[in-house]
Amino acid sequence: SYGMSFGKALHLGISIKPTHRWHIQGEMVMTDMLDLGETNADIDNYVRNVYGFGTAVDLGGIWAPSDQFRLGVTIENIGDMGYFQDVETKPTPIQQKISLGSFLRFPMGSWKLDLTADWQDLENREGLNLMRRTHFGAEFGHSYISDDLDIGIAAGVSEGYPSCGVFADLWLFRAEITSFGVELDELPGQRLDQRYAASLRTSFSF
Repeated sequence: SYGMSFGKALHLGISIKPTHRWHIQGEMVMTDMLDLGETNADIDNYVRNVYGFGTAVDLGGIWAPSDQFRLGVTIENIGDMGYFQDVETKPTPIQQKISLGSFLRFPMGSWKLDLTADWQDLENREGLNLMRRTHFGAEFGHSYISDDLDIGIAAGVSEGYPSCGVFADLWLFRAEITSFGVELDELPGQRLDQRYAASLRTSFSF
């Protein structure tokens, strides 16, 4: 990956991702699984395994006219990531994905309110509902050791369902406890799967 700044407001980056992909797909029922154990049937009769090696390219840009406002765009797998092998065993290309995002901060003394919104997969080749590709979020918290919020609460809308959580940056790690909804059908409101999660993340750059 490589990034450059043009003036104080525009930042662009590029990532090159060599990728080896295995895609295993098939259907099996209980009787098929019993046949594998009793008759030594070949699993290839039920499962198709395809693979290939290719290189994807991602581009990203951020326009930040002030410390309180940013707009961003990412283009993943530009032109669809293909494979170097011209054989039947290669999987389908990984599709290009273009997404937009925004960030707005309201300072409140030693506390801050951050509002975010993003619109994922503008091309929408899979025909997903707009609400499943649009997300809104808010974080209210305090900064102690960095410019980002180090401790606070979060709320938002994801896949058409409300979400909420608490977070804390512990210097090297960010801890989160969240509750959110996932739509298992085509449209929000049809088949909600309420989920709860705890995470501990870290990242670094140089």
